[in-house]
Amino acid sequence: MHTSKDTVGSGSFRMHDRLAELACISVGADVGLISVVTKDRHIFKATFGLGEPWASWGETPLSHSICLHTVEMNTMLVIDDMLNHPLVSAHPTIKDMGILSYIGHPIRDTNGQALGAVCALGYSARQWQQAHKKSLRLIAQMVDQEVLRNPALMTEMTGQRPS
Repeated sequence: MHTSKDTVGSGSFRMHDRLAELACISVGADVGLISVVTKDRHIFKATFGLGEPWASWGETPLSHSICLHTVEMNTMLVIDDMLNHPLVSAHPTIKDMGILSYIGHPIRDTNGQALGAVCALGYSARQWQQAHKKSLRLIAQMVDQEVLRNPALMTEMTGQRPS
């Protein structure tokens, strides 16, 4: 299993690695991520189970970001079978990363704007259950609260000072 390194910003994100692990384990997924989506990058702030070279790179281009959809919609996104989902059936993560299922919940700032997502990914299609949705929502709320309480963490996650 791979966990994130300090890929962006100067502070440590080790506590969030534990939350990424919890996201993964609580839903029985293969990969757990806590990420930030910027205008041109999908940055992994914390990971669990992510394979190489993605774990070492610490990010993907937006073309490989399913979390981008979660951020744009600013709501939970649940995809049981990426091959048969109209939003992502031709998504490059299927071929390049082997991802076939996704569940993600937005991480939000004080204004309710989505900054990124807590998500779990699977290497096989599956049916996400209500308990999985609840687990991801609760973990995302924990990250929200941590980010909102800590202006330095907000700056680290977004590269911008909180408003």
